[in-house]
Amino acid sequence: MGPVMSQPHNDRLDSWKEIAEHLKRDLRTVRRWEMERGLPVHRVPGSGRRAVFAYRTEIDAWLRAATEAEIGAKPSPDLPADGNGRGSGLRSRLIGRPAVIGLALVTASLVVFGLRTQPFGKRGSQVPGDKMLTPLREPEISSVTPILPRPDQTIIVRGNDLGWFTPFTALDTPFLAIRDNTAHWAAGRIIDRNPDDVTLSVAKWNDSEIVITGFSGKYGQGSWKLQQGDEIDVAVWNPQTGAGPGIFHLRCAATDH
Repeated sequence: MGPVMSQPHNDRLDSWKEIAEHLKRDLRTVRRWEMERGLPVHRVPGSGRRAVFAYRTEIDAWLRAATEAEIGAKPSPDLPADGNGRGSGLRSRLIGRPAVIGLALVTASLVVFGLRTQPFGKRGSQVPGDKMLTPLREPEISSVTPILPRPDQTIIVRGNDLGWFTPFTALDTPFLAIRDNTAHWAAGRIIDRNPDDVTLSVAKWNDSEIVITGFSGKYGQGSWKLQQGDEIDVAVWNPQTGAGPGIFHLRCAATDH
């Protein structure tokens, strides 16, 4: 796992229990939110994937983004703020809508479960809408900048319906993968047949562009590294709907490209 930006000590949550208390949810729920909805949780280096920590500021930013995505509303300027100046009303709106959140989580869990048990590249179909079944708009990747055989690099993924996600450093997410089909490993997305510990860092993620700043975790160990000419898939699932994946195929370029 790569380095994480320093944060004030009192901003850190040092266990699943503390994370759950901060969100006012049980342990099972917050673990599911991490897997299915990208809750920003960090792994302690050398701990396998068991010991975790998180930052209140990152959790609160994720809550704000999740609120806007779930109820289609922007933060109101007159929302009451907590002691750090953050709008506490957003959390109340998210936590206080169990029917909406429950439906969203059930839908996301079904979609992600299907993606985890289907071959890489299987496409989603439909989820319940307000009044009828509505086809999901899958992510479409129009271009990916060259991918080089080194850990630190900028990879820009452009397209449509990519969704929104909070920037992160040295983490896995169910919604993004860079897969080396030649060496048989994948960075980013956790699935049973990709047990490697290679992660990704993402500086920007919106509906039309994702900016990846490099490979992290245990990149470079054994066969978990890129080589010129390797066949690569870049795959994106929409974090808000679970639709996808949108897939872009390319080859690993030369270092001096």
